[in-house]
Amino acid sequence: MPTFPGIHPDFGFAQYPMEIRSAIVDIARNFYVTRGFNAVDVGNSKYYAIVARPTDAFSVYINTEREIIILFSQYATFEIRTLEAFDEFYILLESNSPLLKCAA
Repeated sequence: MPTFPGIHPDFGFAQYPMEIRSAIVDIARNFYVTRGFNAVDVGNSKYYAIVARPTDAFSVYINTEREIIILFSQYATFEIRTLEAFDEFYILLESNSPLLKCAA
């Protein structure tokens, strides 16, 4: 079944700050955004994430058709706490479906 860009009708934007909402809309140009999460706190930092599946055309560029977790951080550099936040979101997933892991 082909994957088209967009956002699932039940996706909740309410828990995301405005700058992340606009990033999600941009991501939805090449992905189908399937799920969101409430923010996760790691130390004094707040992290947000979504689950998205690449469109058929975009999956060729990233070499996967599976869903990925996309993590949003307020930091310009990669910090070890980013991995801790990613693990928290991964644990929150309801199913044990194989996902490609990706932090951005």
